Amino acid sequence: MKLPSITGGLHILCGTTALFLLPYAALVINLGLARKSPAWSTRRLPLLATAGLPLMGFLGFVIYTALFAVPLGPAARGPGVNIGWPPHVAFISYMLWLVVLASQALRIQGPEVMTERASEPVGDHRGPLGSVRGE
Repeated sequence: MKLPSITGGLHILCGTTALFLLPYAALVINLGLARKSPAWSTRRLPLLATAGLPLMGFLGFVIYTALFAVPLGPAARGPGVNIGWPPHVAFISYMLWLVVLASQALRIQGPEVMTERASEPVGDHRGPLGSVRGE
């Protein structure tokens, strides 16, 4: 068996990390915002409704792999073995969660914040206290 290249190894490492950890992070993020953040109180329903979406996508991947790929053992490769699409479906559920979360964040900020940011000069990056960084 040939070892993957550095790029391939990084792809495997980062993809596997995202595949396994993002569902739990999404759950913690959504539940934390829904329960503890007053700014998100008006958006509680979408947060709670989508909190488990990445976890369901991940569990679908795990169940499919356990039922259809693991029994094939080392022969679980090549044409006729649909092992590539389950992780893609999981990542699509992750992307859908992120789109919903971002759209809710934009609704909380409102259009006036986006207009205000668009009018700022590109080099004017203010810190948390309002001072320009580097002064």
